[in-house]
Amino acid sequence: MRTASDSFVPHQVLANMTHILLSPPWSARRALGLCVLGVLLTACRNEGTSPAAAEARLAGASRALAPGEEMSKPGDTSLFVSLIGVTQDSRCPASVVCVWAGDAHVQLAYRLGRSGPSVPFTLKLNTAPRDTIIGTTRVTLDSLTPYPQEPTQPVPASSYRAWLTMEAVAR
Repeated sequence: MRTASDSFVPHQVLANMTHILLSPPWSARRALGLCVLGVLLTACRNEGTSPAAAEARLAGASRALAPGEEMSKPGDTSLFVSLIGVTQDSRCPASVVCVWAGDAHVQLAYRLGRSGPSVPFTLKLNTAPRDTIIGTTRVTLDSLTPYPQEPTQPVPASSYRAWLTMEAVAR
């Protein structure tokens, strides 16, 4: 029996599943084990984001930027990032079944200090690059809202919000 102090350990589950799969005889039990193992491996796959970025998103560090707005890391005025706009939005509308989810290209700009020149750059939602490193700061595009609903109703440019995380990285 499990107690409150027991914790879920994914590698133990995978070890148990491997034992089930490798022991004779081949059966429905084995087929079920393969299905469960596939689900576990899919759920545990790496989406290409750093653990620190995932923690920042979970902690609510991702912030929304409207066109023309800018942000910096809390307490740090050495780098500002602003949303210029969305140059391409091919995301599959919610009312349609698509083969591919689509993508969005978000045009941003960074500025070093309060009076530095703006330098444009682009991040993409579902393809690379989803993030970039500027100096010692990683800027990650977490999401883009609102999501398109109908193919005949494009999202108005002023309605877009780019959700970004800015985190320190080691040099």
